[in-house]
Amino acid sequence: MKRHHISKKEIKELISQYPLANLSKKDIIEVVDFEEKIILVNGKPWFFYKDNKIYPTVKQVLETDINNFSAVFVDKGAIPFVVKGADVMRPGIVTIDNAVKKNAYVVVADAEYKKALAIGISIFDSEEMKGLKTGKVIKNIHRIGDAVWGI
Repeated sequence: MKRHHISKKEIKELISQYPLANLSKKDIIEVVDFEEKIILVNGKPWFFYKDNKIYPTVKQVLETDINNFSAVFVDKGAIPFVVKGADVMRPGIVTIDNAVKKNAYVVVADAEYKKALAIGISIFDSEEMKGLKTGKVIKNIHRIGDAVWGI
């Protein structure tokens, strides 16, 4: 694995793109070239690249307030499937934030404990999702226990 610091321009961009991550210019921000590029903030995997876009990691969500992110909350029956990498199906979702946007990242969390399980890409916005009864609604791109988690 290669590690290198990112430019000041990239740091400014990251700070403006993710204001709720509470990043500052004093943070040590590095990139690790792994299966996907991973951005470490003060040694912790805080973001990852997927298809040339930057997404927060599950570890970041767990260490900050889940209310800073758009999220869906799944029942306990869906949890084992989500943490094994399955996409999220509509019947397993208990609650959908109104902030969920189509083709944007969304946190998938446990409805009982409000703990993040995965990061996914929403196939529908919140209103469309609420109107559905069946089918896949979120593509799972990062989860607890995957390669990004293990960094």
